[in-house]
Amino acid sequence: MRLIAGAILVVTGAGIIYFGYLGSTSEVWEGDSLAYHIPIARIVASGRTGEKGVYTDWLYYYPGVGEAMLAVLMKLGVPLNLFNLLGWVVLGAAVVMWGRQVGMGTYAATVMGAGVMWWPSVVRLVLTQTVDIWLAAFWMLAVIWLEKKKTDWKYWAVLGIWLGALLGVKYSGPLFLGVLGVFYWRRLWEGRRWWGVMAAMIILVGGSWYFRNWAWTGNWIYPAGEAGFRLLEWKAGEIVVKLPGKFIEAVVSEYLIWPILGMAMLRFNKFWWLGVANWAVYMLLPSWPNNVISDLRYAYPAMLPWMAIVWKWAKDRGKENLWTVLALAMVVVEWAQLDYRPKLFAGVLMGLWLLGLKNWRRL
Repeated sequence: MRLIAGAILVVTGAGIIYFGYLGSTSEVWEGDSLAYHIPIARIVASGRTGEKGVYTDWLYYYPGVGEAMLAVLMKLGVPLNLFNLLGWVVLGAAVVMWGRQVGMGTYAATVMGAGVMWWPSVVRLVLTQTVDIWLAAFWMLAVIWLEKKKTDWKYWAVLGIWLGALLGVKYSGPLFLGVLGVFYWRRLWEGRRWWGVMAAMIILVGGSWYFRNWAWTGNWIYPAGEAGFRLLEWKAGEIVVKLPGKFIEAVVSEYLIWPILGMAMLRFNKFWWLGVANWAVYMLLPSWPNNVISDLRYAYPAMLPWMAIVWKWAKDRGKENLWTVLALAMVVVEWAQLDYRPKLFAGVLMGLWLLGLKNWRRL
């Protein structure tokens, strides 16, 4: 396992450098990013978030935690195509932290984190300004903090930041936040002494966008629910019922076999049910048959706990080596679809092999 985990770490490091190169040398291009993610970030960067007149498109009313982060990159002069590359790294690191937290060894947790990073659904977003990778990262960080046993005010303040970021990064955030509240109500009750601190951070980071919408439009989640706004003509659940073959094909395309394995293992533990509850949320989210592959990015909070179940099952039965080989094969499959840049790949892989494996032995 150690050798394969080292290889996956090297490949992932090479991927970071590869996407870093592309992100630094390419222009923004993705449709949703150009339509509203970047315009919202420009509003934030200009300091005009409190001026109703600049919201010339109702899409600009979307919650803007991710766009506020993007605005920081704008102010710093950082290429915008590096926005999700940073989120990609944060998500992978958070999954590794979670894996170690739930009892996996360093190598298995590293492979699981890299496996999530190389989901086709995630890789396709790395050079865009969409916020789904960051939603997954905030959800993962919130779960990690909820699993901790600390009780001081600083702990609850940081937890409030993660929960607020989840709330304010996307309109699906409140639903996933509600699921966490149900599953971790005992943990949250333990911190009732510091609820004020936590609530202040949640409102400051994530709630302010919703209060703005209510104050200006009377609708917390404007423009959702407004006449003429095309949002709920189709839901993911309808596609499952009406076009099951198309949906299953899309799931395998976007996540390979990990979620199918995770859901099928029926461990009936907290994380399995957490995945089921988040999947139920995803079933309520908008999706269209001609966009079902792309829309599966909304399901990250369901796929992550099921991925962990697969790895915990492997650890408990001494089959981590088998799962590690499978993960490596899936990473290779995704790598095969990247643009071929021989000099970049050769230099990156050689450098990481010389430097990375030496440090890996120290773990």
